[in-house]
Amino acid sequence: MSVHYRRRFVTELTDRLNEAAPLIQVVVGPRQVGKTTGIQQLIDQQTAPAHYASADDLLAGDAQWLREQWQHARLLGPNALLAIDEVQKIPNWPETVKALWDAEARRAARPGGAPPGRAARLKRGADPGRRDRVPCRAL
Repeated sequence: MSVHYRRRFVTELTDRLNEAAPLIQVVVGPRQVGKTTGIQQLIDQQTAPAHYASADDLLAGDAQWLREQWQHARLLGPNALLAIDEVQKIPNWPETVKALWDAEARRAARPGGAPPGRAARLKRGADPGRRDRVPCRAL
């Protein structure tokens, strides 16, 4: 019989994502404390659709790969959750995420535009002013 532990930060992260105007959420912590496991737990408990992608699996990731992941999440609906694991491995990712986030905000401001919903939730890092940090510590 396997025992599953819910990571402590998952509840805080869930609450933040359910705010009226959520920011990009950044899960940070040392290696092997359960960041990826916690993100998977969060995705598993969501009723909204989610898209998880890992930059760890890429030989050469770039801004285009990030844009593709963002678009994939957008196609899932306005409340879709996008989780990018190991995003820091993508060169110039903060600039790409900032541009995508800002474009999403502009799109929502136009009449008939889609609301930004929860389009971007990055596992690591993001642009200041558009994100919150969620610490992940060892059990």
